Amino acid sequence: MNDRLLAVDLDNTLLDRRNGVNATARRAVQLAQDHGVIVCIATGRTYQSACRFSEKVGALGPVIANNGAVICSQAGEFLYEKILPNETVKRILYNTQDVPYLTYIYAKEGVYVRDPEGVATPHYARALEIEIKSDSIFRHHPNPRIYGLSFRIPSQNAEQAEHWWRKQLPEDVQVVSTVPTLLEVLPKHASKGRALRWLSKQYHIPRESVFAIGDGRGDLDMIAFAGVGMLVANADPSLYHYADHITCAPYAWGVLELVENYILSLPASN
Repeated sequence: MNDRLLAVDLDNTLLDRRNGVNATARRAVQLAQDHGVIVCIATGRTYQSACRFSEKVGALGPVIANNGAVICSQAGEFLYEKILPNETVKRILYNTQDVPYLTYIYAKEGVYVRDPEGVATPHYARALEIEIKSDSIFRHHPNPRIYGLSFRIPSQNAEQAEHWWRKQLPEDVQVVSTVPTLLEVLPKHASKGRALRWLSKQYHIPRESVFAIGDGRGDLDMIAFAGVGMLVANADPSLYHYADHITCAPYAWGVLELVENYILSLPASN
């Protein structure tokens, strides 16, 4: 019986500083699962990349992707979705067509890009291990299911751009900035915390039996929801007060620390 749930962020948490999967990451996941814990990857990555890396680390639970806009099973079944209105997306893309910002569109149908300089996309595609299409998504899919947009903003313009977006965008979307040069537009109620809450209800797992670990602002609401919410040691120190505990070790070693100190110390599920 699985009566506990562990949500783990990928980038700068379970993955190493080069976004790779190491033996420690696999060991942390396997130890938790051997102890009857459902391990769920929870990431801002698009679901295509999230599912690929979930398989790499050996996690068997559902995948929370696109910052909580999507939950899918390991078999590729979509369990939960929050969608951006297509007319809103079209309006945003039209209003920014003359702005030289790298723009990604994340959808069920694939990942599309508007790359003014044509240099960033190949590196990003290799890092995520997915295909990125340099074309208009609406040209190929008249009614796509879009989970989010992201804009790479020069650091000197980031604060001004975020302020402008928050004033201009309609109420059916939200603007999220987890790093200074990345501005994301998400469905209004998409977040890792809401997705984790939904999963815990589906599995009938009480909040106090939910664990979550991450490193950044995008992880804070799932850390707040969890009965035990932790940040890895390499997280921004300004965020430390949001967590129940801070690991002594960074990255996957911090995740292993959570598993060994907070999960293996509990009786195994039958």
